[in-house]
Amino acid sequence: MSKWKPPGEGWAKVNVDGAYDATTGEGGVGVVIRDNSGSVLLTAWKFIQRGQDAEEVEALACAEGLLLAKEWCPPRAVLETDCSTMVKALMMQGVHRSRLKFIIEEAREAGNGLSDWTVVHTRRESNGVAHELHSWQNGIGIRQCGDF
Repeated sequence: MSKWKPPGEGWAKVNVDGAYDATTGEGGVGVVIRDNSGSVLLTAWKFIQRGQDAEEVEALACAEGLLLAKEWCPPRAVLETDCSTMVKALMMQGVHRSRLKFIIEEAREAGNGLSDWTVVHTRRESNGVAHELHSWQNGIGIRQCGDF
């Protein structure tokens, strides 16, 4: 069983997860941002009414996480996702030419708005809070530390 590991000093860790229901086309995105002590800086969830597939919802989760980190958190962030396809897409240099091009570009642009960022793959067991968040609410919500 793997556990969540904190980021380095001065960094935030942005855990994201997405879920998709192929029968309805609905999905959800969950985001948790924590500092190096493990304190929650922000949580967010978003309902996706019409997704194409699980890969698209995971891409939306990555973009949402980096957008929120850019707006609310320390200038350096580690994006952590359990979707290895998104890790490869976000790390790939040059132009992304898949059907997810615009979502990937939005995520990269948000990351580039930070002074430094990286993306890493994690096991699903280490991403439990983000996984739970995407199923909490059929709507959009942001909670900052102290709102709990």
